[in-house]
Amino acid sequence: MINVYIVSGFLGAGKTTFIKKLLEGGVFKKAMLIENEFGEVGIDGSLFDSALKVKEINSGCICCSLKGDLVDALDEIKGMDIDSLLIEPSGVGKLSEIMMTIMQDDDFRLASHIAMVDAKKALSYHRNFKEFFDDQVIAANAIVLSKLDTVDSKRLEETKEMLSELNDEVLILDKPYMDMEVSELFKLMTEGVCDCEECTGCMQEEEIEEHCHCHDHHDHDCHHDHDHECGHHHHHDADEIFTSIAINTERVFAKDELIDILKKMPETIVRIKGIVKGDERYLYFDKSGDDIMVSRADATRAGTIVVIGTEVDKEFMEGLFK
Repeated sequence: MINVYIVSGFLGAGKTTFIKKLLEGGVFKKAMLIENEFGEVGIDGSLFDSALKVKEINSGCICCSLKGDLVDALDEIKGMDIDSLLIEPSGVGKLSEIMMTIMQDDDFRLASHIAMVDAKKALSYHRNFKEFFDDQVIAANAIVLSKLDTVDSKRLEETKEMLSELNDEVLILDKPYMDMEVSELFKLMTEGVCDCEECTGCMQEEEIEEHCHCHDHHDHDCHHDHDHECGHHHHHDADEIFTSIAINTERVFAKDELIDILKKMPETIVRIKGIVKGDERYLYFDKSGDDIMVSRADATRAGTIVVIGTEVDKEFMEGLFK
């Protein structure tokens, strides 16, 4: 039986960084990673060590339109010499539905289903993207808070209170995980796991229904108060709310030039990331909200950019990068 470890998290929460930390600790001996991007192409898969088996599933999110692709991938993986499968879903994936897919296959055991949560943006995401953000929190057996250095103690306590209201049994890690031993992280990841189908089915149908009433903030007026419920109830696939485009470019960028371009992103762009050619080496960049990160990268491919937003002007975006 293959143990499955799902590392979910809304857009920009730091899933890839967390998984790379886990893999460096030697906990996983014969592991494979399923990397899912919401978009036409994948970016993060090329950032992992080439010795790691990585399977990318793109063009959608594996909880929605590509659920069949996940099932096919699981069937393919069964014949491989691995004992651990890590899954990094799309940032707009629904953790509960991914869990259900895993548990329907007797060859896999759900060993962990955590959610990475950006401490700075969590309250905003809870207000504006409840259906996707809240699902990940409700379905998680543990929550790892990221970007703790960007919030003060008051904001952190407000965030933890919100998370506990959504999932009063979840374990919340509120200290920098990069400073922890991998063995300690691994223990945290696997605590409180219940992989029985009855529990997850109940969670999906009752708890998520209870908490997610204000899904599509574009279709109706909602003040997004923490305790406010709009009274509307719809289930959406990610592609009903978000638009994704891929941009391919041969342009060579200086780091400062790239940062200036990222600062021009309209508010409708929720996430943009990519790997492009730099003056000396490849540059990996990632922007979610106001946070911009640009660093040198050792990657297997460059010149690809993924843009995710509630509205995306493809012509404008291509004009910035080409």
